[in-house]
Amino acid sequence: MLEERNESQADSLSLSQRGGGTGPAQGGDFARLTNASGGVMDLRIVPFASAELTDFQTSKPAVADYFGDVDAHVASVESYLTSLYDPSSDLARQVTVADQGGLAFVEGFTTDRPNVIDYADVAGKTVKLDRAGGYAPTAQAPLIVRVPAGTMEIGQLRFEGWSSQAGVQQSYARYIMLDLSDLTGSVRINGLEMGSIWAPDADLEFSSDVTTNGQWFARSVTTNGAGEIHHHTFLGELPCGDVTDPAEPTDPAEPTDPAEPTDPAEPTDPAEPELEIDPEGPVYPLGPVDPADPVAPIVPAEPTDPAAPAVPADTASPAVESSAPVAAFLATTGGLPMIGAIVGGAALIAAGVVAVWRVRRAAHD
Repeated sequence: MLEERNESQADSLSLSQRGGGTGPAQGGDFARLTNASGGVMDLRIVPFASAELTDFQTSKPAVADYFGDVDAHVASVESYLTSLYDPSSDLARQVTVADQGGLAFVEGFTTDRPNVIDYADVAGKTVKLDRAGGYAPTAQAPLIVRVPAGTMEIGQLRFEGWSSQAGVQQSYARYIMLDLSDLTGSVRINGLEMGSIWAPDADLEFSSDVTTNGQWFARSVTTNGAGEIHHHTFLGELPCGDVTDPAEPTDPAEPTDPAEPTDPAEPTDPAEPELEIDPEGPVYPLGPVDPADPVAPIVPAEPTDPAAPAVPADTASPAVESSAPVAAFLATTGGLPMIGAIVGGAALIAAGVVAVWRVRRAAHD
């Protein structure tokens, strides 16, 4: 018998019990949340007996309230991707794809940078890894699938030997990203099993009987079919070159007063040591996103300006896990429980539909 409870403080949701809990709910019933449209979210580790709707409410009423200036951050990411795809930047490796008898043979992968494949070269084909040199996507060498403008449907990425089943290659989902930056309007997702989706200007329609694993960032998402969206945080490191962050206004240099004379008679103290500044010094990691202060790359002081103050490191930032310098990131799931997104009235019910973006500055000789 399905027991159901409703609370006035979250009247757009209902809390019900389901059998077969795991973790803290092992051996008992777990909690299910259902929204007014019939979308459900199963919380298999939350014991139903002790669950209350207020446990899943957030302090902010809407999803957008957690992101600050979303448009500015999206523009930043877009500028980084433009730099990444520039062949002269050498920030990524364009993978060679050869069509032989309807099979896509891929080769030329690297292990220290992102590897880029054009979706049009592999769509609907079995991707053969015979010449891939044992490549598998990792944090240092994620796989970026670049989707061209005009694409209306995304299907399965058929990499031979890669299984989306748990305990096999499902972890690859954390290091695969489909870039839909060039797409607008409706895009159907049908059959995709692994990979995060970056689609800031597209309306994604998840119409699939196949479960997908990854993170999604889109203008909107609608779902139907028997498939599920499983949340797998994107952990790939995407280097960026020397690009201007459109989220940060440019501060013009203070002009020199031509009326202020210099003192040529002032001697230089030979005993005073010369201050040396390393132009390749550290770039400190950013802390959590402040809505009033758009995220932008922090660069070391110019070597010609010995008086420039040092930029203090944000030692309180819990979001930076890599030892690599972080140039910018859009948001972290740690600050946005998906249950709260539903309570706030968002249309997305599946876990993992909110994207995390992590970018690091590449150090090149």
